Amino acid sequence: MHTQNVVATAARIMNPKLTMVWAIRASNLETVLDWVEKFTIWLQARLSRFATRITVNSMAGLEYAAQGGLPREKMMFIPNGIDTNTFYPNEEDRRRVRAQWNMGDEVKVVGNISRFDPIKNHKMFLKAAALVVAERPDVRFVCVGHGKESYVQELKQLSRTLGLENKVHWIQAKSDVREVYNAIDVFCSSSLSEGFPNVIGEAMACGRHCVVTDVGDSALVVGDTGVVVPSDNPQAFRQDFWIGSPLRKR
Repeated sequence: MHTQNVVATAARIMNPKLTMVWAIRASNLETVLDWVEKFTIWLQARLSRFATRITVNSMAGLEYAAQGGLPREKMMFIPNGIDTNTFYPNEEDRRRVRAQWNMGDEVKVVGNISRFDPIKNHKMFLKAAALVVAERPDVRFVCVGHGKESYVQELKQLSRTLGLENKVHWIQAKSDVREVYNAIDVFCSSSLSEGFPNVIGEAMACGRHCVVTDVGDSALVVGDTGVVVPSDNPQAFRQDFWIGSPLRKR
């Protein structure tokens, strides 16, 4: 949250008695930032002396921030928590949402739940989906989120180019996302950058098999319960859909 940290520092300078706690919630951002954001990160490091404490929600984010010049001694690792009273397996959710999607229980569904933003790398997800469909025409894909309409249209055009127009469902983000987790069989995080990705923990709490890219703390969150793949390799993503997955043919 580099922009917010810099803005907050202005208030701290004008009110020296305030205690200011920064938050770092991302890592490995270099490939996805424009020059303005890179400058803000540079400025954040120069202003970090004004922060009383810096909370970091991922170990990857802590190392990223330290390498960028933030004082390690001020940083405190506080991982995100997942409320298992909210996120849990629910067969009623599964049946209801699949009925809304016109998908029976025999259909295998792979889901990507994230905002529509280049950092989430939906393009790789779609390329991997095309490889899966070539082998398993019974598999369907859902992309659930929100974002700029121009980018959503770009993704939809790519799906048509890849021959996925009848295989991918685009769904507007909803408040009760637990229903969506329960409706899918496999959850995929295809991101180029993450800190501590709540969506992975939420999907795991709902009992979903997870395939995630090796960014941020994604591998740490999944542990040995899912599959970790490189951040921009559709072929590896496609291959690892099957490992320990309900998509695997018996």
